[in-house]
Amino acid sequence: MRIKPLAFIIVAALLLSGCTAIFSTLYGVRNLKTFEPEKCEKFASYVKRENISLSAHVSDSVQFDAYRLLSPDTTWQKQTLIQPIQMLYFHHDTLVSMHINCYAPGKLTSLDWNFDNRFGEFPPKTAVPLEGNGLSYRKLQQIYQLPESLNTEYQIVIFWTNMIRRISKDAVNTALDNIEKFHSEADCEVFLINNDQFFIGAE
Repeated sequence: MRIKPLAFIIVAALLLSGCTAIFSTLYGVRNLKTFEPEKCEKFASYVKRENISLSAHVSDSVQFDAYRLLSPDTTWQKQTLIQPIQMLYFHHDTLVSMHINCYAPGKLTSLDWNFDNRFGEFPPKTAVPLEGNGLSYRKLQQIYQLPESLNTEYQIVIFWTNMIRRISKDAVNTALDNIEKFHSEADCEVFLINNDQFFIGAE
């Protein structure tokens, strides 16, 4: 059973970065009541870069649950893979870097994704310890019908939500800026996956 209201989920559990509570008004937390696909389309259009291969996808509740259960570690299932914003970097099908909202310290109106200069290289230094994660690009591909062929060296999967749209934009832009900074456009495919439906899901 998932818990409502959504604002409580975000403020009380998901955005307690570095054990420091932050105010939902500063971070633009929205209490989503219905799924609005047009907002997902608008988001993808807003962040898209001409020189980076990027496609937008939508996750339903069943798919997101299946994704969480890819890890055999219950802590990963309940604390890591349930986070609303996740950036996963796969190299030849292997997860090599991961960033989630609760590992990014808070700043005035967003999160500091580049804490400790994590995005000072490509791929960025992982924020989340990766031992025993159980994830691979091919497993996500099967759940979300992503492209089967690995045409590039890196596949970057970014989960995001309209609940915290501003922080989601910052996360995506951080990833895309990092690709451009290190001239890695030809080496990457980026997949945006909206997970609103999971957090809106009925009890």
